[in-house]
Amino acid sequence: MELKRKHITKNQYRKSRGLIVIDLITSETILDVWKTINLDGIEPFTIVYFNGEELYQLEWNELEKSTISLNPKKNHIWSSSTLYEKETRDKREIWFHEYILKNQENINPESLLNFHQFTESDNKEFGLQINRNNTLKTISITQCVLVQNKISSKYIDLM
Repeated sequence: MELKRKHITKNQYRKSRGLIVIDLITSETILDVWKTINLDGIEPFTIVYFNGEELYQLEWNELEKSTISLNPKKNHIWSSSTLYEKETRDKREIWFHEYILKNQENINPESLLNFHQFTESDNKEFGLQINRNNTLKTISITQCVLVQNKISSKYIDLM
C-alpha cells in the first residue's frame, strides 16, 4: 500500500528508523526478522535490501509492511515518501527513465552521479537537490558502486 500523500511527521516515535536498520543488518536472516519485527510507533521508511543475488524493497507505511522482490538486473530509483507526494515521486521516476533511455550506452558511476547532482537543478522544491527555504535541503550525495564483490563509495558534501 503506497502512500499517495507526503507523510506528516509526528512529534515523537517509539524508536528511530535507523535503529530498525541496525536490528535488521545485525540479524542472521534479514527477511525473517522483517516479517516479525514490530514497527508500531515507527516513522515510515523504505529499505532497499540486496543480498548479492536478490533485490528487495522493504517498506513500512505506518499501517503495514510490504516486501517486494525486484529484478536486480533492472534500474530502480526511490524518492522519500516522507518528503514528496506520489505525483512528485512519479515525476522523479520519469526523469530517471529518461536519463536511462538517453544514456543507455554510457551509463557508468560518473554519469549516474551527474544525474543526481544536476537533474532539475533549478527546481529547489522537488529537484534531485532540494533547498526549501534553507530549512530542508540536500546536504550530501553518497554513491556506492559494487563491482566484483567490492564496494567503493564516493561522498559529496554539498555544504
